[in-house]
Amino acid sequence: MSHRLRNPSCGRQSCSRFAATHLTGPALVLSALLFYLVTLAPTVLWGDDAHFQRTAYEGTLRHDGGGHWLWLQIARLFVRLPWGDVAYRVNLLSAVAAAGTLLVLYGAGRALGLGTGGATAAAASLAVAHGFWMHAERAEVYTAFTLLLATQLWLWFNWRPQRNWPLFVASALIGTTLLAHQMGLLLLPAFAFLVWRRRTWLGRTHALVLGATVVLGLLPFFLVVHRQIGVVADATFAVSLSRYFTWSGVDFGGRMFDFSFGMLPRDGAMWLGFLAFQFVGMAGLLGLRGAAPIGRSRPPTAWLALAILFATDVAFAFSYRVNDQFVFYLPSYLVFALCVGYGWQEVVSSRARRWPVRALLMTLLICGPIVTYEIAARFLVAVDANPLGVRELPGREPNRFFIWPGKSGYFGAEAYGRGALEVLPPDAILLADHTPFETLRYLQSVEGVRRDVGLIKIEPGQDLALVTSSLPEGSAVFLADNNPDYYNLTNLPEVRLKRTHPVYRVLVPGES
Repeated sequence: MSHRLRNPSCGRQSCSRFAATHLTGPALVLSALLFYLVTLAPTVLWGDDAHFQRTAYEGTLRHDGGGHWLWLQIARLFVRLPWGDVAYRVNLLSAVAAAGTLLVLYGAGRALGLGTGGATAAAASLAVAHGFWMHAERAEVYTAFTLLLATQLWLWFNWRPQRNWPLFVASALIGTTLLAHQMGLLLLPAFAFLVWRRRTWLGRTHALVLGATVVLGLLPFFLVVHRQIGVVADATFAVSLSRYFTWSGVDFGGRMFDFSFGMLPRDGAMWLGFLAFQFVGMAGLLGLRGAAPIGRSRPPTAWLALAILFATDVAFAFSYRVNDQFVFYLPSYLVFALCVGYGWQEVVSSRARRWPVRALLMTLLICGPIVTYEIAARFLVAVDANPLGVRELPGREPNRFFIWPGKSGYFGAEAYGRGALEVLPPDAILLADHTPFETLRYLQSVEGVRRDVGLIKIEPGQDLALVTSSLPEGSAVFLADNNPDYYNLTNLPEVRLKRTHPVYRVLVPGES
């Protein structure tokens, strides 16, 4: 008792240390989850999002790399939740997985040697990074993958000479990570480097256990992929594996490893632009400051492994030329977020020890990106500019939809889909490209809206003369849009389009 009287601050310091050590993580994940719930898309969206929302309800799985088996199993559980419509429940999975990613990334930062403040800064910078936040609000597979990616990092950095179980668990999860997304393959060079550099931590028995866990961890992956693809397509195991990594509706094999030195300046500029847009202002500055350990003459092994992961991911994204190339930078953003945490630690320990300064830095770290995205979207709408060249659809202004990550209160896709279906006469035929088609199909399949309408999916530039010639004579044919980049009417010169908001009636000569 006398000791406590002589040191009245001891109790407060102990409580403060306990709170910082044990409560920061839960507070972080709850705050992130609340943030994502507030900005979450309330219902069906467009294209791939609507496709995932529908397939989660139906339990259907594509038999190529576009079928994400692990995600589907989890989404099927979320579909059974008792609130919101089906689309909202599937969106909710992304928000929960994103919040989980931040919690595990915080733990990975602590295991890497960051203090509470640095690990919090790392997670906070990722939370509001554009690509990560955007995919936390919609029905996509990426935050489920980043949750497993962050788990791998947490396990890597918790591995110690006398504590090998994190390494064994990480190796056993390699197959599961690959089932979450094919990008899991990008972890392998960094993982192999880490094991090689720390090979003295492993005895012969431990090395055998490591090999066994790798094999056992990959076995479920091989079985699932072969059952998903090979059994249906009657393909060999090698063909199944190839299709898993190269096919998604069409063959993307030719677009992989398409690295070009001639395109390098453009690719580099795009990469820097995307990176700066994720970590705006203070986050970017701290991230650059935090990359210092990698530049040392003898950098720590863990930071070298992170550098290899970062470089592997960026190099792959440079060589994978698809429309959504920006998505494949996501693993590198987790690495950069940890650099932000290290930069925070360096700056706070040397120049900003007082709590008001730390509070200001954290405010800039979190609010800077949010304000930037809001201002950028509003400005581009005001000046009627479309620098991304994104297609506009009824209820989808491209700048607001893509530059502002949040989707709270967004009912544009649902309003379009219902309006398009309800305006059609009985047994009409509606031709639609992928983006509106998936919204319309969701409403028919899940909500039961106008199932009498014949919905036909077309590809951009497809010859519509061949499509319409195969339809029953006298059919009332409509187009979901009139964009010539998607709806090729050149072989139907006598056809006219009549606007029946929000779709277009195809009129042949003699019709009015």
